[in-house]
Amino acid sequence: MTKLLSFLFLAFLCVQMLFAGDLVLYNGNIIDVRTGKIAYNQTIHIKDGRITKISTSKGKLRQGQIDVTGKFIVPGLIDSHTHYSNFCIDSVGAANMSQLYLKNGVTTVRDLGGNYLYIKEYNRLRAERAFYGPDIFYSSIWATGDFLMPEYHSAGSLQKDTPWSRKFSVKDSTDAAIERAVIEAKEIGASGFKLYIHYTRDELDRLIPIIRKHGLSVWAHSAQVTGADALQTATSGVQVMSHAYMIPKNYYPRKSLADSEYSYLAEILDSMKAHGVYLDATLALSHQSGTLFASDVIKEAHRRGVKVLVGTDLPDCQIHKETALLSSECGMSNLDLLQSATIYGAEVLGRQSSLGIITKGAEADILVLNSNPLEDISALKDIFYTISNGSVVYVNNFAQ
Repeated sequence: MTKLLSFLFLAFLCVQMLFAGDLVLYNGNIIDVRTGKIAYNQTIHIKDGRITKISTSKGKLRQGQIDVTGKFIVPGLIDSHTHYSNFCIDSVGAANMSQLYLKNGVTTVRDLGGNYLYIKEYNRLRAERAFYGPDIFYSSIWATGDFLMPEYHSAGSLQKDTPWSRKFSVKDSTDAAIERAVIEAKEIGASGFKLYIHYTRDELDRLIPIIRKHGLSVWAHSAQVTGADALQTATSGVQVMSHAYMIPKNYYPRKSLADSEYSYLAEILDSMKAHGVYLDATLALSHQSGTLFASDVIKEAHRRGVKVLVGTDLPDCQIHKETALLSSECGMSNLDLLQSATIYGAEVLGRQSSLGIITKGAEADILVLNSNPLEDISALKDIFYTISNGSVVYVNNFAQ
């Protein structure tokens, strides 16, 4: 394991040595993911992990600049539903996972339930440059009721009483006790809470104001099984609802929705739109589990103006499978998909002014692509360079 980690470190180090110091990307075509407009022949200056200047290219390529003439530039991708830390339980696993995600253009992930101790170690190794990897924004995950902790979760993601994972009864707790638990999660750096299962609407009404009082986001399963249904969840104050397949009342494996289900679905989706709730769709997961009707839900959500996130909830890096399915089954355009995988992911993290965009002052998480993803979304897989926090972390030597 030590030899493998050393090899991976050296590989990343060699990439970084090629482009040490400040970066200048010369003469690329920048896609504005908000509007779909392309600014051609632009040069991007990067210093200390941020974009400091963007200007129209003039003159010739200078020594030390990276020539990206004819390439297309978009923000680094955001996988808005992972359990990343559960697959980074040692340094070798973390290095391998990180290399895979960066190779696929993912520079940020939203971890919706994992062991904080693994995240803490991951961040330490990244800070020491043992490897490069995506930035992790992580949640504290809570469940209640008679939910039993499976062995998988007890080992990795869902434990009975830690700041990052709790079986927490709201009805048996005072508001002061809830607040103490929220503060403990904030102190370990959690960005938000995942309200996982069995909370009633009354319990959500007690929890959510306390969480948001402390500046943390609230993310939840679309339905709470024995607790709040999807309509109650949509109007409770959550910012994101996970899993399109959980929105209908009956979400057993099947191919399509019954006609009678659409009026209820429309009510939920219109409520989500009115309350600014994002849909964390996880369509690839639905394909794996046989809940194929999720594509009907997502298509209708998109048609009604609900913002859809690109999140996978699958091991490894399945983001390109997710975007391909959203494209082929849900009527989402290539610009829609770019927005879902970049700026929308940044918005639910509260980082829309610095992530998911290519502009002066933004974090330098950048993909340099060989072709235009507005014409073909599979171009997101055809990566020339991945840049994370201002460092070149992946070079496709076969795409020169």
